[in-house]
Parts: sequence; structure tokens; C-alpha cells
Amino acid sequence: MPHRTFLCRLIFCAIFSVSIINVFNGASSPSFFLHYSKPAAALQHHVVCPQSELADDVLVVLRTGATESRQKVPVHFQTTLRCVPHFIILSDLDEEIEGHAVHDVLGGHGGVTEKKRNEHDDFKLYHQLQKHGRQNVDSQRVIMAESGSSKGDYLNTGNEGWKLDKWKFLPMIDRSYQEMPNAKWYVFIEADTFLGWNNLLEYLANFDPSKPYYIGKHLYINDIEFGYGGAGFVLSNPAMRKVIEQRSMRFRDYEDFTATHWVGDCALGKVLEDAKVPLHRAFPHFQGDSPATLDPATSKIDRTAWCFPVITYHHVSPAEISDLWRFEQEWYKKVCVPRPWYTRDLKRTNYKADCATLARHLTSPPRCLP
Repeated sequence: MPHRTFLCRLIFCAIFSVSIINVFNGASSPSFFLHYSKPAAALQHHVVCPQSELADDVLVVLRTGATESRQKVPVHFQTTLRCVPHFIILSDLDEEIEGHAVHDVLGGHGGVTEKKRNEHDDFKLYHQLQKHGRQNVDSQRVIMAESGSSKGDYLNTGNEGWKLDKWKFLPMIDRSYQEMPNAKWYVFIEADTFLGWNNLLEYLANFDPSKPYYIGKHLYINDIEFGYGGAGFVLSNPAMRKVIEQRSMRFRDYEDFTATHWVGDCALGKVLEDAKVPLHRAFPHFQGDSPATLDPATSKIDRTAWCFPVITYHHVSPAEISDLWRFEQEWYKKVCVPRPWYTRDLKRTNYKADCATLARHLTSPPRCLP
């Protein structure tokens, strides 16, 4: 593991250096202040949460399943989600994990039809969960290895939880929109995805949320292009509404499409294609690999991994998510404490203070300068 830890840090140093370069070039620099969105975070005074005007307009949706949720979800409450004002956890079982509600997205309004749930073999596990709860769930194999599965999740088709997962993609659009209908952006990640919150906010600031955007790492199955769910993807509010409308017009057709395809992100890509919302290819900002398995020489759409700030990593274990979070926090503190600061109101007095002092004295988010 020492060489993997070193590689993680090396890659992060290269990525974060881009932010510093942007500051020297006069480009937008990260905004920082101690903003505790969750009670658990408020008790930890050493946590530094990047913030921007967009933060309250973003809903982060973490998709998981009962076969992995207890092992993989808690680390997110201890790391990135501590800085996220609005998030929801969607699964195949209603339960509570460390005080946070986890919602079954397959049943009820907007979920999979009862007819399809009763007739399709993929729902064997779902019926067991609804009848017996978590009993015997632990017998399902959960991939917890460092840097994820060397085979890749698209080859993990024998897992019952994996079979059930593809049915969540379309219902989770309706459920997420119901949760926060006025959000400008909806960000979808998985339990083994690391999310760089600050890089996400900086990236989304370049797009007009009043337009239908579908943003993610592109993949193809046959002739359908879609955003890879493991790398995370983003939909704007207008794009969400288009999906919901399109799906409502051909509900059974899209259920049949999902039944005959092996991944749900492809089914969502099909609905968006029919709704005339093309994918905005976001490689290498959204990564399908972990830092330890990422090949920086890989080139897609005339881009390599270098000089692009990473927003997500995939196939990362809880331990690796914690390591990445700690590295990120250490970097923020080195950049921000102590530094000269300024506010958006140029008439105000400049302060020289650390993040905590500024959080107490400034009414608008400070910007950190090198």
C-alpha cells in the first residue's frame, strides 16, 4: 500500500497545482470558509469546507444497495458529505445508517411497476429484502478490495445486488427531483465513488443551469452513448424534467428496454437521447478509475489526465476515500492558513487571518490567495 498512497498523493499534487496556476493567471480561485452543513461536521472544528454560490443549488444523490450499504456508505458521512448541504441516499431498502435515512427507490410512485417487479428474475433479492429486511444479506459478496475490482463492475454480473442495481437509474431521477425540485444541478454518484466537492462546484460554474445538460464520462453500448454511472454524472434541472416527461410518455417501453440491457446507465442514456439531450463528455474530470489504477497516458477525446482537475474517482474502497479526504483537507489548510484574504466587496478591509477567524468576521465567503 505505501506505493499506492504515494501515487495517490503524487496525482493529487499535480491536480491541485492547477488551481494554484489558475490563481496566478487571474482565473477563478476556490472559495473557502467554515460552513458546517451537518451537525456531525459542526463538532469537528478542523474541517475546512470549500463553498461557492452554487452549493445550496446542488443535490448530491448517492446510489447504493442493501448488499453493500453498511460497508460502503458510512465513510461518505465522515468525509465529503460533511460539506454537502443537500444529499439523498437511494437504495433498494428503506433503512437508517448512522442517523441518515436511506430510501428504497424501486417501489412506490415513480419506481418500477409492480407487474415488472413480480415477473422479472432480477427482483428476487428485492422481494427477500422487503419480506425479511437485512436477514441473509451479508451472504452477498461485497467487493471491498483496495482500488476496487480488477475485473471491473461491468463483469460482476453474477451478483444479485448488481442485477437489481440497473433498475434504479430511471426511478432515481423522479425521486431526486421530488426531493429537491428547485435544485439547479443533480449529481449522481455510487458508494465506491470519491467526489471532489470543490472541483465539482468550480466546474459547474462554467455551465448555464437553465439549459438541459447531461454531463459525464462517455461510454457506448451498441449505438447508445451514456454517462458512466460509476464515474458519476450530472443533470441540470431542465434535463431532469425532460427525462421525467419522456419516461412518463413511454413508461413500459423503457422498463422493457432496461430488462433487455445489462446496465441502467445505458437505459438512462437512451431516455436522454430520445429527449434530445446529448451527453457533454467530461473526461478526464469524471474518472472511471481510482488513483492507483489510473493510467495518466490514457487519451480520450484528445485529452489525457494531465492538467484537468479531477471531480470523481471510481472503484475506491472506504479506506481510500478516507485517505483522499484527509489529503484534500491537509491541502486546503496549507493553502488557507494563514494567507492574505479579500472579499467580493472591495470596500471592505482586507484581513490576515485563518479560516476560522474569517468565518466569524466575514459575511461573504472569502477567497484564498497564494
